[in-house]
Amino acid sequence: MEKKPLKPAEILDFTIHISQDKAAAGFQKLFVLGILAGAFIAFAAEGSNMAAFNLFAEPTTYGLGKALAGVVFGTGLMLVVLAGGELFTGNTLILAAVLDRKGKVSTMLRNWIIVYAGNLLGSLLIAYMMVNSGLLESG
Repeated sequence: MEKKPLKPAEILDFTIHISQDKAAAGFQKLFVLGILAGAFIAFAAEGSNMAAFNLFAEPTTYGLGKALAGVVFGTGLMLVVLAGGELFTGNTLILAAVLDRKGKVSTMLRNWIIVYAGNLLGSLLIAYMMVNSGLLESG
């Protein structure tokens, strides 16, 4: 049986339903998934820079470097989705539930603070490892 595509109003209803679940999640779960998401994005950002480093050096290959960097960075977003990480940018959609009066501002802000702190910690952990690995001197 073939599924029909969702209409915009149905997509919004689904987003609000998911937002309610995200906002109600426990501290530990949100924080750990936030750390993972921050680490995945930071790792993908560093990977994209390293992959395209030499291509950025020459004006004739700069565009190719940008394309390669974009492809490699996309893996970070894929890891967030596949691992179920909590990324602050995606959690801003919890605002839709609040505006539809199906969520509270306090639970939304709680979620945002926990996830943002987790994303920050995860990205700082990767940055620390990159600095101490000597990778930044490899160029």
